[in-house]
Amino acid sequence: MIISVKKLPALAILMGLLFFPAGLLAAPFSPGEKIDFVVSWMGIPAGTTTMSVIEKKEDNPQKALTLSLETRSNKFMSSFYKVRNKIESLIDSEDFSAINFTARLQQGRRKKTKDIFFDGDNNKLTFIKNGKKGVHDVPQKTFDSLSSFYYLRTKELISGEDIKINTFSNGKLYNVTVKILEKEKIKVKAGTFDTIKVQPLIKRNDVFLNKGDIFIWLTDDEEKIPVLIKTEVKIGHIVAELTNLQRGGKDGS
Repeated sequence: MIISVKKLPALAILMGLLFFPAGLLAAPFSPGEKIDFVVSWMGIPAGTTTMSVIEKKEDNPQKALTLSLETRSNKFMSSFYKVRNKIESLIDSEDFSAINFTARLQQGRRKKTKDIFFDGDNNKLTFIKNGKKGVHDVPQKTFDSLSSFYYLRTKELISGEDIKINTFSNGKLYNVTVKILEKEKIKVKAGTFDTIKVQPLIKRNDVFLNKGDIFIWLTDDEEKIPVLIKTEVKIGHIVAELTNLQRGGKDGS
């Protein structure tokens, strides 16, 4: 997530935080929700990220919701490493299953395209990266890195418990263990919030891949709005702070 530099896969997976039995809880998010962050590296402002729940598009299935994540480096960062990332995930608004995922990424001089098409009935998905296609067998309830984060917000988070999930990202299936840590009152640019802190541990073939700790603070309420994200990188750390929140319409419009 955010100004990913060389850490995009891990930062994207930190958004992949859910294994949710469909239909047990109503979604705490709805179209019109918009969450803005300012991103800094070692205390230096680097860019912005916006997460949105978008109105249904005319060409989408009637039950679908579009989730969006857009990241832009600021003028200073863009002078040596320009980031223009747009990610969208289409989910079923009734059972929260993933339908498809698209990513259009510009990081420095590199541009990438990624698409995932889920076939939940057959436990398969099609992954296309820069035009190269592959079909993968995946476990039931496998999500992409963006939709899984929104699913996390539907879970009851209890300190001391773990949530185990399956997230497909960048051509690989990751087993993610999310550790639910302590409750904290924290202050960010948007204000002061009661939060619960979580830590995703990214696991593949029984080996934890995290090279640096990743922590996320979510509001300790039904909405579970992300207000702060911290992750270590090779040099220093990246922080994303909530700056503005626009809540969606609870009637789904």
